[in-house]
Amino acid sequence: DFRDLDGAGARSLAGLIAGTTTGNIIVTAKHSLPSDTTINVLGITDILGSGHIDVLTNGFITLAEFDGDMRVGDIHSTANDVTLTAPRSIVDALADTTADVTGRNITLTAVAGGIGSAGNFLETDLLDTIDGNAQSGVLKADAPQSIFTEETEGDLRVHHVISTAGDVTLVGRAGSIVDGHDDR
Repeated sequence: DFRDLDGAGARSLAGLIAGTTTGNIIVTAKHSLPSDTTINVLGITDILGSGHIDVLTNGFITLAEFDGDMRVGDIHSTANDVTLTAPRSIVDALADTTADVTGRNITLTAVAGGIGSAGNFLETDLLDTIDGNAQSGVLKADAPQSIFTEETEGDLRVHHVISTAGDVTLVGRAGSIVDGHDDR
């Protein structure tokens, strides 16, 4: 648990803090295969400069940025869900084309900003299989401003993608964009 205690003893402060200019946060489980002992990552981050956050594990990843944008490098669960929340935006800090967020289900919430940008999409990889077992995980994304995401492998299975005051652009690089929410 990477959440620090506030004065009242509540876990509400950043426990993972990057330097003031270019510091990165890197959390790596030594054994991250789906069959290894599950290691979950729960934390509040504070990326103070132009750095980014990388996480590799086989358990769930639940991260909230303390202040400003969540600057994503490579956040990867090999066998579980990823949930990211930022008070402003969730952005691809490396401006690359590889998956920035990988997991069974991916939930993205930008409270006052957007997700990705028109010139630099946030790339996702919804896991199609885990240890040889087919998966049907989905993308959930919410932001008041525009959302730009691109699925790098397989189908982009959408539960919902909602921008209350911006545009939504979804790309399936190597598959289709499909309704992943069984709302019959």
